Amino acid sequence: MAVMFLIKFSFFLLLFVLCPLYSGSRSRCSAQKTGSAQQTGAAMAPRSSLESDEVYALANVVYYSGLMPRPTISYSFCDDQLSFSSITITCSSITGTDNERHITGITMENVRLNGYIHSDITKLTYLETLDLSNNQLHDSIPYNLGDLSHLTSLYLKQNFLTGIIPPSLGNLNSLEYLSLYFNKLSGEIPHQLGKLSQLQILSLDDNELNGTLPKELGNLRNLRSLWLTSNYLTGEVPKEYEQLESLEVFAVGGNNMSGPIPPSLRTGPNLTRLQVSDLKSTGFAFPNSSNLPSIETLDLSFNKLTGRIPDSFEHLNLETMLLTGNKLNGKIPDWINGTITRMGTSPSQIIDDHCHGKNSQYHSLFINAGGEDANIGGKHYDADNISSNTFYVDPTKRWAYVCSGDFLSTTANSSDYIRNNTCGVSSPEATLYDKARICPQSLTYYGFCLQKGNYTVELDFAEIVFSKDEDYSSLGKRVFDVYIQGTRVLEDFNIKKEAGIPNKGCTKSFKGNKVDHNLLEIRLFWAGKGSLYNPPALNGPLISAISVTPVRLLLLSTTIYSDFKIGVLSTKWIVGIVIAVVSALVLASLLLWAFMWRMGWVGDRELNNTTVKIREKEYSLKEVIVATGNFGPQNEIGPDGLHGYTPGSGETCCRKEVTSRHKAV
Repeated sequence: MAVMFLIKFSFFLLLFVLCPLYSGSRSRCSAQKTGSAQQTGAAMAPRSSLESDEVYALANVVYYSGLMPRPTISYSFCDDQLSFSSITITCSSITGTDNERHITGITMENVRLNGYIHSDITKLTYLETLDLSNNQLHDSIPYNLGDLSHLTSLYLKQNFLTGIIPPSLGNLNSLEYLSLYFNKLSGEIPHQLGKLSQLQILSLDDNELNGTLPKELGNLRNLRSLWLTSNYLTGEVPKEYEQLESLEVFAVGGNNMSGPIPPSLRTGPNLTRLQVSDLKSTGFAFPNSSNLPSIETLDLSFNKLTGRIPDSFEHLNLETMLLTGNKLNGKIPDWINGTITRMGTSPSQIIDDHCHGKNSQYHSLFINAGGEDANIGGKHYDADNISSNTFYVDPTKRWAYVCSGDFLSTTANSSDYIRNNTCGVSSPEATLYDKARICPQSLTYYGFCLQKGNYTVELDFAEIVFSKDEDYSSLGKRVFDVYIQGTRVLEDFNIKKEAGIPNKGCTKSFKGNKVDHNLLEIRLFWAGKGSLYNPPALNGPLISAISVTPVRLLLLSTTIYSDFKIGVLSTKWIVGIVIAVVSALVLASLLLWAFMWRMGWVGDRELNNTTVKIREKEYSLKEVIVATGNFGPQNEIGPDGLHGYTPGSGETCCRKEVTSRHKAV
């Protein structure tokens, strides 16, 4: 036992002595290796860092944009190689060495940004690409954004940006792509944009821009696409635009512009899309097909275009051709592969078949457009919930509608002709606004077998399609005209503008609409204005309900209707009632006058009762007045004697004028 104890003790003592020596050796080795590594790192390159201005600017841009969750922004941001699933922030070396890197690109597309663009964005002076598209950014574009001299691409499309387009953007000499479409930008297009010599794409469509097109844009020789549709632009296309020889897309439809189109814009060899609609012009000829060798989409609708569709167009690469609302003649060429829908039964035929030549059957009409049967305010609204996109006659044959045109959306189908409201409308007649009927171009309602007379037409509207911020449809503009009996009663009608906000009902009332031949026509017509291609691209007129009632006359608190039969009463009965009432009024007036005369309130009773005594005989004052010719001068008694007169009794009397010289009678 003692031997074993000594052996163990000696072993532990040896370990106690050797371990410190071993540990020191390890420490020195580690230190030598570390020092060697540090020397190697110093020999390579130190870790790069962002400039303080860029760090703070990037932090503010990210924070105030509303990005969630927010990344950590530090001086070593570029070296950390952090990965973000929703955004891309690019760092690049400007001088070609890794020890100087800067922020050159920010892409935060479709990440639900709901803030605004902070003005510190201009401190990222090396920024080349800024893409904040498809968000819900509001407020205005920073005025000094034009200080980013290295910027080549600026994408701010599909937001809720307001205010003007900053003229300083004309200082972006390197800019190639400028996309601001689908916002709420207003004011005029800055002429300074004409200095962007490198610009290839300019998209300003679906805003609220006004004024005329700046002629300076004609200097953009590298411009390939110019999108200006769906604004409030006026005036003509400047002749300077003939210099845009690189254009592939030229779209200015849906504005308030006038014509004609500069010839070169109709003969561009590179044009694949030409969309020039709704020009207020006196008309111009159809373009020559030989000058449009690359054309694929041609929209010349609502331009008073004259002539006929050239047969030579058959050999073009046309995919879409829109020619509605022109003055073309001739027949439709056989090579057009479209379907022409003709109305199976004409309105006049329905009148002949159903009204049987009678003068009257109905005196009112109520239609819940797009909806079901409804009873509101004592009125029964007929259901109008058939998704037919051409022609439909109500089973009662009291009314019908005709729908024409095609939606610009390539995914539209028959279900899109009736739209449901998903947000609700605050109104006592909310049921009328739950659904609506929509039609791509022309929607016409006919009221049949109506009695002859004057009618009040009330049209109910609520914008329930262009109404959501989530899909940007609330930015859309629906603009159309309304005709009643062939007379335009509303021009460039915008439902949202009239109501103030989406999903709010509004009613337009029109009185004095005359019906002579049992037919009432209400036509809603889209003339190419407003939004064209914005989601959901359901352009065209929309209506929620129609109310047609006869013009009313009020007589002694009793309501009757002019020129109509009410219930079982015929027109003769109504005329008889009116005559009887008028006769009663006349008789009552005569009785009242007789009573007032008897009381002496009217007539000459006082003259008959007042007497004058002459020669012991009394005469009424009326007799004296009559006898003297109302005391005329021919009966005056002069200073030399008397002048006689004969009162009503036949006796001769006399009168003497009392003057300063004659005091006695």
